[in-house]
Amino acid sequence: MWSKVSWNETNYTKLINELKFMVDDTYREFHLQIIPGCMNFLGVRMPQLRKLGKEIAKGDGRGFLTVAGHKYYEEIMLQGIVIGAMKSDIDTLLKDTADFVPLISNWALCDCFCGGLKGVKQHYDIVRGFLDPYLRSEQTYEVRFAVVLLMDHFTDAEHLSDLFSVYDEISHTNYYVKMAVAWGVSTAFAKFPSETMTYLKHCKLPDWTYQKALQKILESRRVSQEDKEQIRAMRL
Repeated sequence: MWSKVSWNETNYTKLINELKFMVDDTYREFHLQIIPGCMNFLGVRMPQLRKLGKEIAKGDGRGFLTVAGHKYYEEIMLQGIVIGAMKSDIDTLLKDTADFVPLISNWALCDCFCGGLKGVKQHYDIVRGFLDPYLRSEQTYEVRFAVVLLMDHFTDAEHLSDLFSVYDEISHTNYYVKMAVAWGVSTAFAKFPSETMTYLKHCKLPDWTYQKALQKILESRRVSQEDKEQIRAMRL
């Protein structure tokens, strides 16, 4: 059994062996079908990875990050979970985040990592400045990371207007970036339908992203039927 309080190559190998013991072949085949760019995926389910990651973070999470490898998808996912679960000040959290972002190679790693970064919530101005280079990046998953992080933790009344400005300014044309923006708009609509409806009437979103945002709003269970009727009337 591996130890969460003392990390070295031998202990880390024990963790990898435990991951291999958790493999679910059926889940692996399904996962590979829905996540392009998912390399060296063992087939461990997310609830098990989250449980492991939180347990590691309770011990020597920093030591784990020092020895962790990148061979398997699950290794990278665990690092993201540990970064989010460790108790860190905002400067340390953002440094760890900057180290992790280059490892993101698909939407699942991106979105799971962003969702776990709850430590950013009380530091909007610092986080917003940190994200600026990522929002302007030419790298697909750097931009998606920035968009999803803002959506996950700052879709609130105080920051809604700025998020709309961010969405309008995204120029990256990759599918996974445009879908992230559409997702962000639909999330805003579910929480703030009136404000988001006003935004949609004057937004600068590309047509494709705009239509996808409307589609995702219609698919949401958190949107009223009355609002959905208005959205349907706005579709091409």
